[in-house]
Amino acid sequence: MYRFWGSITKQVFEALKPQCIVEIGCEDGRNTSNILQYCVRNSAEIHAIDVQPLFDAEIWGQRHAGRLHVHRGKSLDILPRLTTYDAVLIDGDHNWYTVYHELRCIEQHMVQHGTDVLIVLHDVDWPYARRDMYYNPEDIPPEYRQPHCRGGLTPERREPLEDRGFNPQHFHAVLEGGERNGVLTAAEDFLKQSTYSWKLICIPGMSGQGILATEHLLRTHPALNELLSSLEIPAALKPHLQLLLDDSVKNFLSALDSNIHRTKTVHSIGSALALHVRQTLPNGQRVLLRSTSNNGELWDAFSEHRFLVRRCETREEIPEQQRISVLHTKKLLQGACCVFSLRNGPLPLQNRMQCWLSNLPSMDGYRQKNTPTREPPCSGRHALWTS
Repeated sequence: MYRFWGSITKQVFEALKPQCIVEIGCEDGRNTSNILQYCVRNSAEIHAIDVQPLFDAEIWGQRHAGRLHVHRGKSLDILPRLTTYDAVLIDGDHNWYTVYHELRCIEQHMVQHGTDVLIVLHDVDWPYARRDMYYNPEDIPPEYRQPHCRGGLTPERREPLEDRGFNPQHFHAVLEGGERNGVLTAAEDFLKQSTYSWKLICIPGMSGQGILATEHLLRTHPALNELLSSLEIPAALKPHLQLLLDDSVKNFLSALDSNIHRTKTVHSIGSALALHVRQTLPNGQRVLLRSTSNNGELWDAFSEHRFLVRRCETREEIPEQQRISVLHTKKLLQGACCVFSLRNGPLPLQNRMQCWLSNLPSMDGYRQKNTPTREPPCSGRHALWTS
């Protein structure tokens, strides 16, 4: 959804001027940062909902005290507890059951409080408009769960493919289309039963973005009504835009397939390094990985070995540690086009991993140097940072 911020979402917010925004699915905080910038300019606040946000919620909360409220948990549990909001961004679990019931929760809030709520929906275009995706299939009641398997998606194949296509690590409905399948289907089914009169604008693109606004909200906000009307695509232009989108998707998937070998290699190396670091630490030792990088393969590899992963906004968030440990593994990692280092300060390398560890025991096969520094702010906790 963050890709639509500058071209679409920001303009919508400037036209409406919402004062309390709910973001469902904040992940690493890229779009949360965009919303926070809007909130600072307009004295607004944001409620960010995610089962496990990939940024340091404590530090971000301190930096944006009174403006950022992070809720860890499922959207369907947290939405009913929120008392006031006038805009919601939905980009959490991309399946019919979750999105449909999120929309129902928002409508109930409108009925109870007598207010209008603007809704921004991600994934109203390929691949999840007409196909469910499940982060954890067991979270979906069986009667709403499509037959599914793990695998990636491509436009030319109906079934998910193993280790190929878009998001091969996730569970997807085996087939596209049909009842109760996909985000756009959820939005359309919601509109059929809603007691309000809504206007739905769908903006094409990879995943796409939808905007839902009640007719009453549009009547009372002429600037918003004018903006949304300008975003409607003429029917004669839609076939051409679909051709452009199809070409864009094909090019994206081609680039994705060409990168899959490197992705597997980076993940394997990250997993080996994470396991090696884990084995050097005392049993039960908590390890925090703080990152300003968006390298998902490394994050996934460390998460699998029980490292707590958080995203940093700036390098100033990196904690100081008691000792310096410098580990050079350049030869090992040349095959992945990466260079990993372990030390107490940044290295002038574009692709690198820098880890801050206190009291590291000897690591066979590596060159290690220890010198004392100041006490760490969080005693008893190791911290790692990738960039």
